[in-house]
Amino acid sequence: MSAWALLRFLHQNSTLIGLRKCHRVRFGPGIQVYGPAGDGRSVTFGGLCRCHSVWACPICAPAIRRGYAQELSSVLVPWIDAGHGLAFVTNTTRHHRTDSPKAVLKAVTAGWHSIIVDKSVRAWRERHPFEYVRATEITYGPNGGHPHLHSALAFGEPLARDEARELSEVLYRPWSTAMERSGFGTPRRDKGVHVVRADGGVGAYMAKVSGLADEMTRLDRKKRGATLQPFEVLRRAAAGDVVALGTWRDHEQATKGVRSLASSRNFRALLGVGRELSEPEALELGNGRGPLLGEISGRMADLFQRHPRGFEIFLETCSAGTVESFASAAAMLRGTASWELRDEVEFLHTGEHLPPDLVPGEFVPPDSLADELALDWRERSF
Repeated sequence: MSAWALLRFLHQNSTLIGLRKCHRVRFGPGIQVYGPAGDGRSVTFGGLCRCHSVWACPICAPAIRRGYAQELSSVLVPWIDAGHGLAFVTNTTRHHRTDSPKAVLKAVTAGWHSIIVDKSVRAWRERHPFEYVRATEITYGPNGGHPHLHSALAFGEPLARDEARELSEVLYRPWSTAMERSGFGTPRRDKGVHVVRADGGVGAYMAKVSGLADEMTRLDRKKRGATLQPFEVLRRAAAGDVVALGTWRDHEQATKGVRSLASSRNFRALLGVGRELSEPEALELGNGRGPLLGEISGRMADLFQRHPRGFEIFLETCSAGTVESFASAAAMLRGTASWELRDEVEFLHTGEHLPPDLVPGEFVPPDSLADELALDWRERSF
């Protein structure tokens, strides 16, 4: 099942208002189609509302996480090349099927705060100064939702092997105490805190540092045995699994408003880079935007959004990135639409005077009264 099919399922079944509107509501009279931006990227669309959900949207989330991974790679690779140190830390905790994902997610987030303010950690940090960037992830398995943290700690000098072992011990004590205080029991010593040096002799770890950035942020690409990533749960829900649908809705509510990426106050100053990307900015970086192939509006735009494979048709046909491929996609859209769908769109536009439905190669911002009336109608129709 494609990501677009999953999004159409969420339009009817999501508990999040923004997600129900994503790529479903237009904020202008037309939809712009942009060609691929290279690097294996796909066709993108403008003129449509986006939810910017890094946790729950099958379209926005992969692009946002790709943007974060690109940005982290561009920051961490030069840091390693300059001879500095980097450690990759994973924090997990025990949990049970009856534990809500929201409660466990809150516990691990509070657990990291307990680490940072702990006296022994602060004392160790004075001897070995570091700044960090932290990514939060959640997976699902036999024991329910399993949130955990991936952090990259940047040091001025590479850590020795015994210093990395010492760091693991220092971090484990406050982490274990925090998990016990939250009611999740004592984490296993080999699983609760895991530290790997990502510099020096471990430079090839996870395709070096760019792979480490992917590991931290690209939840949409990772698979681990029986453990399911959130979008695998969504696929099961869309296939009719009622239990998976309940799990998915719990996931939406547990992650609502939770930041997927956070860094220490001086992390970017230490590495000499600008401010942290917002999720909309990460989305733009992850998506990229190729040349404008054309715009669809009026009847064609409504046909496009209501067609059961409208997005897929343009993604597949416009992959060549030419105006001709855009015209071919529009013809295929018309040719594969059912008579019922065509009649529905025609009925909705009865008596309306709209601008041309298809404008290849050039987009001019609308300012006509007809455009305003069309936009008003669309706002009422959803």
